[in-house]
Amino acid sequence: FNKVIEKLKVNAGSAIMIGDWPERDVIGAKQIGMKTVFAKYGDVFNTNESGADYEINCIQEILNIIKSENNL
Repeated sequence: FNKVIEKLKVNAGSAIMIGDWPERDVIGAKQIGMKTVFAKYGDVFNTNESGADYEINCIQEILNIIKSENNL
């Protein structure tokens, strides 16, 4: 996560990680301060609690999250 943030030249607090594996995607991103989105549509582990800031059932839902995060 740090490498990607560095390459994009953004701070972690302004980036969003979207993933479907809480232990790998959500925890790592949250540890460096990224917002996290759990993609329930890709979950093969029947996760009950993702720990993510947001959960989505469809990738199109990310648009509302981005708007919300940017106060639009």
